[in-house]
Amino acid sequence: MVIPAILYSKLMKIPLVMSYHTHIPMYAAKYLGFIPFHKQISWMLLRWAHTKADLTLCTSPQLRQECVDAGIPRVDVWRKGVDSQRFSPSFQSSDMRQRMTESHPDDFLILSVGRIGAEKRLKDLKPMLERMGKRARLCIVGNGPQLPYLKKYFRGTNTVFTGQLNGDELSQAFASADAFCIPSDTETLGFVVMESMASGIPVVGANAEWNPGCGCQCRVESRLWVPMPSGIPVVGANAEWNPGCGCQCRVESRLWVPMPSGIPVVGANAGGIPDMIQHGKTGYLVETGNEDGFVQRLQELRDDPELRQALGHAARAEAQKW
Repeated sequence: MVIPAILYSKLMKIPLVMSYHTHIPMYAAKYLGFIPFHKQISWMLLRWAHTKADLTLCTSPQLRQECVDAGIPRVDVWRKGVDSQRFSPSFQSSDMRQRMTESHPDDFLILSVGRIGAEKRLKDLKPMLERMGKRARLCIVGNGPQLPYLKKYFRGTNTVFTGQLNGDELSQAFASADAFCIPSDTETLGFVVMESMASGIPVVGANAEWNPGCGCQCRVESRLWVPMPSGIPVVGANAEWNPGCGCQCRVESRLWVPMPSGIPVVGANAGGIPDMIQHGKTGYLVETGNEDGFVQRLQELRDDPELRQALGHAARAEAQKW
């Protein structure tokens, strides 16, 4: 669709606006890592396409800066939001919680929602779940190419796969969980995080950025915006520089957390995150890949309902300032 749009705008002499949502260089690393210079090729193609646009809109200031650093001109930020009526604590449902926990509604319920693909790193959830003990449950909502594999991988654990949900069922799934976990390192925005926040559920999310000027193979993560209009605590991860790589990448992780909905946040302890989250007051900060840190914070949220509520209220109050 890009080439026809470029040709049409030139032919009709009308402005062309493009948006950049999927972090293609990161996906190239996940799926085309066997091809030499896959990231450089990705940025070359992106530059070719986006230089034809009169304006390119990105989902965060960090992604905008990355595009600018890669040589893409006329880039601005397109701030996102969430329907806080569609995603709201009012959708809590005992029937949905029964379904999500296999009739163990009193257990601590961790939720993951989204496309089920390798780039989402859902495999990371298994050791966390196992360390949470028998009274913890995981519900994975969504569809994707990795679904058959993950069903086998999680076999024998307290995990439920619902498939794709829509409408009221999706809203109920968000509002009926105790915590939301998103280990993905390829999010440029994270709609599901906003939806979980709007539903009043804690979120665990990952985030950091790759230096497009470096040709190394460091594992890094993309930035994740988290407007929280619904009130769910968030646990966020921060990707870090790979000390085993000889490059000079400056890798930073940023999890922006406008908290409009009242959920405690556990976010990445890097970049602009400490400026957004007051550690221990409106949320938590956890380092990327720190499984112990994630489990510790999840256990705290599980074991102390009053703390979970207090963090949620503080996060919502902070979010309402945005």
